Amino acid sequence: MLANGECSCQRGFKGPDNAECEACPAGTFKSLIGSAECTDCPFNSWSPPGSSGCSCNAGYFRDAERACASCTAGTYKISFSDEPCTRCPESSTSSPASVSLSDCKCGQGLSLFFADESTDRFECRACVSPHAYPLAITGVCLCNAGFTGDDNGLCAACAAGTYKDKRGSSPCISCAPFSTSLE
Repeated sequence: MLANGECSCQRGFKGPDNAECEACPAGTFKSLIGSAECTDCPFNSWSPPGSSGCSCNAGYFRDAERACASCTAGTYKISFSDEPCTRCPESSTSSPASVSLSDCKCGQGLSLFFADESTDRFECRACVSPHAYPLAITGVCLCNAGFTGDDNGLCAACAAGTYKDKRGSSPCISCAPFSTSLE
């Protein structure tokens, strides 16, 4: 306890009483007023310099025991905070401790599409054409080799005498003279 006229370091700062205080370094904290040393942040958490507490890393949330636990499969968390993890869109899943929406993987043949701009909601959907390949999170469906079309996945087979050997929206190319392709 301090006597009248004595000074002590604030929370997040260290140093002896009645002397200059310095901020606790990043990754440490001090929650009490006084001359105590800074303490390392617990596992899976971090703090900026001068902190009186630590927050959970991205991919981790504060559980009932006040520890930072990994987001469960099918959830993710992008921020350094104690906020809960966010559920992946329906029909998708993620590995534990995922840190981004892009970690949510849709089932086979499905891709994440922006479903509602007003709520930043995504959903897993199939491409319109069975001859298109979904490009993760972009909502773009690329036409498979042998098919041409737009980035919305409206794909048509290359005509006889033309070909396309890569995915994408590029046009089919004419075969070399004296060669052909099947439709």
